Amino acid sequence: QPSAIINYPNNIYCETETDLITVTLTGTNDYDLNGMFTAEMGLNVDSITGTIHIPSSTPGNYTVTYRGGPDPSPCSPAEATFDIEITALPTAAISYDSAVYCASGANPILTNSGDSGGVYSVLPSGLSINSITGAINIGASFEGSYQVRYTIPTAGGCDEVFDIFELTIYPESGGGFIEGWAYDPYGGQTATSNIINACHLGEGQLTLSGHVGNVLRWESSMDGGASWTTIPGTNGLTAYTFDLIVDSKAFRAVISSGNCTEAYSELALVNVIPYDLKPSPVSAAPTTLCFGEVSTFVSSSGINTGVGPEDGGDFNTGQFP
Repeated sequence: QPSAIINYPNNIYCETETDLITVTLTGTNDYDLNGMFTAEMGLNVDSITGTIHIPSSTPGNYTVTYRGGPDPSPCSPAEATFDIEITALPTAAISYDSAVYCASGANPILTNSGDSGGVYSVLPSGLSINSITGAINIGASFEGSYQVRYTIPTAGGCDEVFDIFELTIYPESGGGFIEGWAYDPYGGQTATSNIINACHLGEGQLTLSGHVGNVLRWESSMDGGASWTTIPGTNGLTAYTFDLIVDSKAFRAVISSGNCTEAYSELALVNVIPYDLKPSPVSAAPTTLCFGEVSTFVSSSGINTGVGPEDGGDFNTGQFP
């Protein structure tokens, strides 16, 4: 009576296996005569050599059967079996509802369109994430950029697979403040302040500092902030130069940090001194005097600039009528 034993190197293989899987056949009494290998549909096994070709097989569980022996023979043929499992390579595919988040905003929403059973990790540290569910707690995280990795470990003969999603948490937008100066009539610069006196058709510069985020634009207002006009070409600028200015204006910068709500800087006011401003009132005391007596002349400006007046100027002499 012939007997046979068949063995393959492993019982479990991943569908990504590219090498041919060869069989080892042993036995007694002409077990190898007229032998044939068979298996269920889906497993590509060579009926003569018993070699298995994984790439052209379908994932699943199979039993490879060998039958062999003399033919004809008064004895039953030798028969041996070996169980084979081909596992499908798992899929790791994750995404969150956005790649950018605000530190004060809602938590990300995860979509795992791949297979379960993996674990979540993050680099660098600072992001609060549940390693099992992938849930992220923005409120317990630090601002910064992160790589979230979802890894399905080695199993079923398949190597580990992973997917990476990159996201950034931005700080709240901060408007900062503006200070500036203008050229005075003598070519110098006025003191740096958020309230600036400028000459008619004058020039000066405003500088933004202390802000958090990127500058979207600068804006100006001529009605005390009731309405604002975008200043073209100011995206990304932290300093704005005004020139040939003819009207008093308020200025501000608009700041955005990631997808956080926009913030406005504190205002800066540029007061333009009219070119035709006459001193008012002008007084003299006494107004009637004899030749050789003294009269004192006094004048002041009626413009309200929000800053203290400057001393200086003189009175021109003239002829009596």
